[in-house]
Amino acid sequence: MSGIKDYSTTPASNTALFPEGMAPSAVNDGMRQVQADVRSWYNDAQWVIYGDGDGAFAIAYVSPTSFSVTGADVTAVYHAGRRVRAAGSLTGTIYGTIQSAAFATNTTVTVQWDAGSLQNEALTIAIGILSATNTAIPPAGAGAPGAVQLATQVETEGGTSTAKAVTPGGLAPAAMTWTGTHIFQSADAGAGEIIAIDLDRASATPAANDLLMALRWKMRDAGGGTDFAAKLIAKLLDPTAGSEDAELQFATLVAGTLAARLVLGQGLYTPNATGGDKGVDTINAVEFYARGNPLGYHSFSTQNGTTYTLAQNDLNTTVKLTNGAGCTVTLPSAAAAGAGWRVRLWNASGADVTVQRAGTDVIDGGGIAVKIQNTTGGNFMDWWTDGVGWYTSRRLFVSAPQTITSGGALTLAHGLGATPIHGYVRLRCLTAEAGYSINDETFYNVSKADQSATGNHDHSIVCDGTNINVRFGSAASVYGVANKTSGAQSLLTNANWNVIFQVEY
Repeated sequence: MSGIKDYSTTPASNTALFPEGMAPSAVNDGMRQVQADVRSWYNDAQWVIYGDGDGAFAIAYVSPTSFSVTGADVTAVYHAGRRVRAAGSLTGTIYGTIQSAAFATNTTVTVQWDAGSLQNEALTIAIGILSATNTAIPPAGAGAPGAVQLATQVETEGGTSTAKAVTPGGLAPAAMTWTGTHIFQSADAGAGEIIAIDLDRASATPAANDLLMALRWKMRDAGGGTDFAAKLIAKLLDPTAGSEDAELQFATLVAGTLAARLVLGQGLYTPNATGGDKGVDTINAVEFYARGNPLGYHSFSTQNGTTYTLAQNDLNTTVKLTNGAGCTVTLPSAAAAGAGWRVRLWNASGADVTVQRAGTDVIDGGGIAVKIQNTTGGNFMDWWTDGVGWYTSRRLFVSAPQTITSGGALTLAHGLGATPIHGYVRLRCLTAEAGYSINDETFYNVSKADQSATGNHDHSIVCDGTNINVRFGSAASVYGVANKTSGAQSLLTNANWNVIFQVEY
């Protein structure tokens, strides 16, 4: 059907309705046709059957997504972004947006259809009355309304076009599927913080223990399912204005269960740690490790039994042994404890504590047991292992005060588990003599020379891995010392003094 689409832009070419020499009665018919053509266009004025822009034209099917305008270069009109309507008996009426137009003898136009596609048949093609470029509608701005183009996903992610609008749906979390790294950037040169993201739970009724907004990390499992691998969420502890409290929970997926593993409040703590948040600048956890070895979760324990076997929880602690009859302590296996395992034993009992090995472990290179004296002597001992054997800090034996007997002998079990390498003798005054008062003590050199020309004063000491073997000199006065006041040499009365033997390993 002819109509405005077939009118020419050259007046002399429009002869179909008003030919030269036409009968006057035909003029009325011609004008009536023009009026009909104008009204037909007006009824659908947003679409223009442009053709080639000047009189008769031919449109041809090229493919389901393209058509051609025969013999004319109309690429400027059929430009990318312009809307198109196509109609045909098989095609139906479909709408789309021009993707490209190219001229080579004919103008070929490629369209992305909203729905449907072209069929190979006679087609009626109309273009939108508004151009996609230099449109008559003003662009939108901060000061005036207008038309805008929506940004693509790539443009939204990259922020490359400031003239295009982003829809709320395009910013919705479900729609923001980024194919590359997304950067939050600020060019602010100040020293203050720049907030990149605010997660705002604008509850009108905030309450203690409300969980606030969270960040979650999704993953796909080997079965094709969707799981949450980790989550970061804040918890409101106290909403009271002016004294609000909150904490941040770190959750991870373990054995198929997503649960909180670490909590940051005033201090840092793990969910199963007794006492929870211990306050500012604190860390509270069930167990600590260094180089793969647990460091222990408390610093002190008291044991009151006659026997005690050290356990993993005693690592890096002090174990106080308080049984009145003493105690036998068994070490853990050195191999099971692992290199670096250590403990301090405190003998606060009423007798000696014997520490024995586990299995065939050796102590300080060869021993099998060590004695820690009760509270009248040296009563602390540190123990550690290299994963093979056990080692101790200073081992100390201090004897009870002994009676001095001329020519007598003593055998004292030191219990150190090895031959002592240091020794001391202390003389304790029982009755004032040689300027000394009761309970005064003076150290006596183990290798001290005889105190008189007649000899047989002093003593001898021989130590082995088990005992201190003492032989007193046969003289009536075994020991001689310098007078406390004058410094003159004085032989002591045996009965006025006790002797105390102290050895170490």
